[in-house]
Amino acid sequence: MLRQFYFPDRFSDLLDELETRLTQAPDPRLQALAKELRGLATSFWDLSDEPGQGESLLELRFLGQSKVLLGQKLAPLRLRFAELLTALALRPEGRTCEQLTLLVYGEGGNPNCCKTELCRLRDQMPISSRPYRLEIPFRADFLELRDLLAAGRVEEAVALYQGPLLPNSEAPVVVELRETLEEALRQAVLVCGRVDVLWKLAGRLRDDLELWESALRRLSRHDPRWAIAYAHNARLSRDFGVAQGGTPLWVKP
Repeated sequence: MLRQFYFPDRFSDLLDELETRLTQAPDPRLQALAKELRGLATSFWDLSDEPGQGESLLELRFLGQSKVLLGQKLAPLRLRFAELLTALALRPEGRTCEQLTLLVYGEGGNPNCCKTELCRLRDQMPISSRPYRLEIPFRADFLELRDLLAAGRVEEAVALYQGPLLPNSEAPVVVELRETLEEALRQAVLVCGRVDVLWKLAGRLRDDLELWESALRRLSRHDPRWAIAYAHNARLSRDFGVAQGGTPLWVKP
């Protein structure tokens, strides 16, 4: 699914100024008009199925990797840029510099450092300011994963999942989303209970004892995968100090 919106900088600046003045007006009708104006403006941020003719598409591939394609060309990317793009993709209507500082750098972050990084990122990507937002249609694998899970399309979600979201990132926004997506995917697969899906995700996460136990219970001993599942289950049980089946080794029968 593509996220598409068009909001030229000049129009955005005029809208912000007009909205501020209307909001500060003593007449409640003008204040209501400010809210209506903002609501109409957000119509420019509606989702679209396909980009228009001649438009570029931005692709964020951050599950288990850190790749950005702009117009089908691989764009050079530093981790900090990927973190900023993640925060922007999660809120297409835009964020302030202060919001991005908190999300990417944490509570001790310096807004000036964040602003400098944003200026550098804007040299490579079509990003507007006040607020900062992506200006071209984009696709993000982590957003597609979230949509697939919400729709109950578990098998497609597992196929899309190539690994944790930006695994080397410690940005608060990334860490929170990474943990949320992984746990949501795990639970969806465990509830689904399909052997092929369990097997695939267990192989991706590797050290998830609960997934390997669930796969082992569902595999036939005649299935060649059973021995591999058993070996993983035995190793992880020893590492975590539990007997196979989930009983702690220090608990006497």
